[in-house]
Amino acid sequence: MVDVTNKWFKPRFGGRSEQVVQATVLIVDVTNKWFKPRFGGRSEQVVQATVLIVDVTNKWFKPRFGGRSELVVQATVLIVDVTNKWFKPRFGGCSEQVVQATVLIVDVTNKWFKPRFGGRSELVVRATV
Repeated sequence: MVDVTNKWFKPRFGGRSEQVVQATVLIVDVTNKWFKPRFGGRSEQVVQATVLIVDVTNKWFKPRFGGRSELVVQATVLIVDVTNKWFKPRFGGCSEQVVQATVLIVDVTNKWFKPRFGGRSELVVRATV
């Protein structure tokens, strides 16, 4: 499920304001770089990431290891706060870094999703990690 807060981010280098979203990425393929926050604090890992598990059009993903189904989202992640773990692909290939990440800034297109279980409609984010 995407936890959406409606705020707006003004790009430092011009261009139109983008909506800022807080979301949770399940599994991503990452490249390791580091970002020094402008306002102090410890450096955070910057991820240019490819989502390995995605479900593009408002569908539901049933976790392999139990738990409730979650809405899977495509998004363009600009900055994420990550924890470093490694994921062994089910279909072979080299291990990939698994990121349990909090998305700080994403570039979004605005659509709305009506929760299946009631509650107010939430903004659904489609983007590319």
